Amino acid sequence: MIEIRSSLLARAYTQEFEEIWGSATEAPDSTKSRFHGRKADNTAHKFKFNESLVELYFCPTDGATGKIVKAIETADYSIYFCIFAFSRGAATQSIASALKGKFQSGVSLAGVFDDWWNTENWSEYSTMGESWSPRPSVYLSRVEGGGKVHHKYMLIDADSVESDPIVITGSQNWSSSAEDVNDENTLIIHNAQIAQQYLQEFIARYREAGGD
Repeated sequence: MIEIRSSLLARAYTQEFEEIWGSATEAPDSTKSRFHGRKADNTAHKFKFNESLVELYFCPTDGATGKIVKAIETADYSIYFCIFAFSRGAATQSIASALKGKFQSGVSLAGVFDDWWNTENWSEYSTMGESWSPRPSVYLSRVEGGGKVHHKYMLIDADSVESDPIVITGSQNWSSSAEDVNDENTLIIHNAQIAQQYLQEFIARYREAGGD
């Protein structure tokens, strides 16, 4: 979990919520509320905290999936991810294509998928784990007690401070629903220390799932 103490970032989330709520009060106004594609791209997207850049994008109006792809394209050395749902829908094929391109170019790729959501044919796990050649180091989660990996993060060059270490997180699953019909959010955090902390968490989930 990451906590960002920023009135500017909080204001952007508040603005987005009030657009959906239709009101700045405790009572919603259905005559003014706007969901999904009816929303406007009207919030700030880039914030600076102690020389670290944080980007914020909402679905679907801000094109958050495209921003994830843009971050993937900056990878020089490694990409690691832990995800609850990564579907093969049209809206998320760009993420899979960007990952495949980087992997085939020599960038290290490893990931953990939740074992319940991603055993079906609609999941990218079935493609990455079975038809990519060579096969990337992707695993289904093995949570003690059968719990879910409800994680939603990707790490770009997290172990390479000479690059641009990035953490991508937020509420967005990598699915068509997240991009097209849900009102999700994505944070892209450029900070080597935070990326290193997330990397330790990823290593724990990766080893738990059977990765070496």
